[in-house]
Amino acid sequence: LLVGAGLLIRSFVQLQRVSPGFDPEGVVSMRVGATARRFDNRDAAVAYYATFGDQLASVPGVKERGAVAVLPFTSSVSWGNINVEGWTPEPGQELQVDQRGATSKYFSTMRIPLIAGRFFTDADLPQNAAPVVVIDKKFAQRFWPKGDAIGKHVWFDPAKKLTIVGVVGAVKQYGLDIDGRIVVYVPSPNAGYQVARTSGDPSTVARAMIRKMHEVDPSLTVFDVQTMSGRMSGSMARQRFATTMLGAFAAFALVLAVVGVYGVMSNLVTQGSHDIGV
Repeated sequence: LLVGAGLLIRSFVQLQRVSPGFDPEGVVSMRVGATARRFDNRDAAVAYYATFGDQLASVPGVKERGAVAVLPFTSSVSWGNINVEGWTPEPGQELQVDQRGATSKYFSTMRIPLIAGRFFTDADLPQNAAPVVVIDKKFAQRFWPKGDAIGKHVWFDPAKKLTIVGVVGAVKQYGLDIDGRIVVYVPSPNAGYQVARTSGDPSTVARAMIRKMHEVDPSLTVFDVQTMSGRMSGSMARQRFATTMLGAFAAFALVLAVVGVYGVMSNLVTQGSHDIGV
């Protein structure tokens, strides 16, 4: 039991040292419901969300702000089949990827490293912009191990091929101990999860951001407000509980062993005391 507890504690310590693929310190996140506003076209939505983002970025304590559809260490998921230029699947075979809509500032806000190419820019957002994507390192290594992914094409719809303009680091999406699918990011003017890197107390900045959002659009609902460090810690709750319980049982077993040894030795000494007296 003691050996098992020691090994489990060691594994838990090593798990805590695994990089999530971004810097969680000082980052606050929150989920924002859809606005009640309706837009005539994509360009109108882009203009609205550009103003919305500028307002949030102006909140005191916000250093950078971005948004993503599927935030790491949450229960949200989005995946689908994709086709890759130069790759022909076997009959019945499908390539599944995680799909994440992201704003142009999401990567820099989360400090997800750029490996090749570029991040999204505001020029990628208009309705008539050339369709582009950013992929993660695992995707690039699988299909373009020589590092020549930039300029290649992938597509969900054969009629709309997407040009790869950037490769970013892989992010632990579902847990530090889980290797997720390969990832495709698509440019989005806004997404469900707002993230902000703060220079002050994250909870204070979060409250100020929520007030600002309601000033801009009273119809918005905001929920699931947490720091990214808190989300990471929560993702390890199961492992932490198992480690704590096994450690407690091991400590109890050690106490019982010490008491038992003490009792045996005490009994032996008591039995031998007569012989010592003689």
